[in-house]
Amino acid sequence: MAGNIWGVVKAALDGAYLDFVKVSFGPYTTYTNSSGLYKLYVPTGYSGMITFYKFPYETHKNFYTMGPELPDIRLDVFMNVVGGVILDHTMCKGILSSEPVNRTTEFQAGTEPVYQWTKFGDLKYGGIVEWKFYKDGSFYDNVSGTIEDPPPGNYWIYYRKWVFYNSLPEGNYSVDVYFRGSYRFTDYFTVIAPPPPPEGHIHGIVKDAISGNPIIAATVKFGSFSTITGLVGNYDLVITEGYSGIITFSLPLEYETYSEMITAGPGDDITLNVNMNPIYGLVNGTVKDASTGMALSNVKISFAGKVTYTDTNGYYNLVITAGYSGEITFELDDYETYSEMITAGPGIDVTLNVDLVASGVPPPPTGIKETINWEAVVEEGEHTFYLLSLYGTDTDGTIQGFNVQTGNYITITTPTMTRLPGDEITTTGVSQYDCLTMIVENYDPQIGLSSIAGVYRYKIEKAIDWWN
Repeated sequence: MAGNIWGVVKAALDGAYLDFVKVSFGPYTTYTNSSGLYKLYVPTGYSGMITFYKFPYETHKNFYTMGPELPDIRLDVFMNVVGGVILDHTMCKGILSSEPVNRTTEFQAGTEPVYQWTKFGDLKYGGIVEWKFYKDGSFYDNVSGTIEDPPPGNYWIYYRKWVFYNSLPEGNYSVDVYFRGSYRFTDYFTVIAPPPPPEGHIHGIVKDAISGNPIIAATVKFGSFSTITGLVGNYDLVITEGYSGIITFSLPLEYETYSEMITAGPGDDITLNVNMNPIYGLVNGTVKDASTGMALSNVKISFAGKVTYTDTNGYYNLVITAGYSGEITFELDDYETYSEMITAGPGIDVTLNVDLVASGVPPPPTGIKETINWEAVVEEGEHTFYLLSLYGTDTDGTIQGFNVQTGNYITITTPTMTRLPGDEITTTGVSQYDCLTMIVENYDPQIGLSSIAGVYRYKIEKAIDWWN
């Protein structure tokens, strides 16, 4: 005769049905199905130990005797995991109160700690937990830790265990977790490059302090950061780390370096517009009428690609910001154009006074030694006249002047001319209208300068009434 031993096998922790549990009673063996059900046919009168075995669960044992009075026995079994049930596992960015924080499979290299966190349950025994890390398919590192044994007669309902790295290099990773020498599971994660830090910006426009024109190709430097200005004087200096120091704007040989102390760093947005003072040379002077000595306004002066005009006082001023050698020209309607070769530029100033000759004006009489730009005003009643650019010789006893009203040379006859010894200047009297004084050199047009035995100076003491 024979009888049956049958029943259901479940996990002690959560009651899950356990399949493929080996059930042995002496020489008689069977296995549980997917519903945890088993059935073992045993002859009556057989005694022995019935065992239930499934890794990683503890082997369960019971002693039974199959007798006539027990032809059919039901035996349900709850099995405890030898190494503990894996209740939860994850990769995370941090641990707080032993619970996972920021579960993720992606980390930033060098900036985020990498945790592998595991929760074990139903632990009757402790043991070694081992983590084997692989990077891009190759072994990377091995870490281990210990779970302590629970107090005698007890078991850990759950036990948390984790391993972490402050940072890992970029790559694709896997980590195999073992407990008590047995493989349990694998987690996968990726470590990526950290995002670039936020950029700071210092930007603005750089202009010429005098003309207001944009300055192109000026160098902007702030610590280790530098750039150059664009076509409209614009610049944008990108700052990737905090710095406090001097920012400079330079364009050698053309502008004075500008500097300023500032502090900037990632995330800052600073607008800094700058006016730079040019390093320049000046070409300036006055322009007059060669005959009358009067200042000429609106004379066009051209040099080094620059143009300016004289003001009402005949004054002009050209700013030359780059070295240049070439022809400077002076132009005015009804006057002959004058030109001259000069060199000017940064650090090289030129003062050039020019007398323009009116077109069609006859030249001074032969024998004139020099033109003296001398002006006097003679007033009588309704008459106001200007005597300019007087000429004189000692050979014909005359002094000549230029009448601004008619544009012709006229002769002042019979002037009183007194020779003055040496450098002594004496006053011999005041004329009826005014005292007009001028010194001329002795000059003999018939013999020439080589016949001059000495220098004579003359003084005109009387102005002749030459407007009637």
